[in-house]
Amino acid sequence: MAQDIDLVHEVRRALGPEIELRLDANRAWLILEALEFAQGVRDAGLAYIEEPLNEPLNLIEWRTRARIPYALDETLHSFLETLLRRRGAEHDDRRRLRQERLAH
Repeated sequence: MAQDIDLVHEVRRALGPEIELRLDANRAWLILEALEFAQGVRDAGLAYIEEPLNEPLNLIEWRTRARIPYALDETLHSFLETLLRRRGAEHDDRRRLRQERLAH
């Protein structure tokens, strides 16, 4: 991770502030790795990091803690699917609990 952070800073120094830098992590990082990277490059003036996380539901935490813009493309589909599955499971749990209460 330190090498990647150093590389971003080297590229920033070489190109200067007038060039927009956009990074694509290709869903490579766990949330803690992504947050470590974000902290290390926060002052590099990135336009955004695309697809930072391997687990779409962690994007909520990323948004609140990383303080670096991010972009999504294929993650949108898996994020939505994961949310819908989770909500469906929560709905099923609530329905089962109601049925159990009615049965007693």
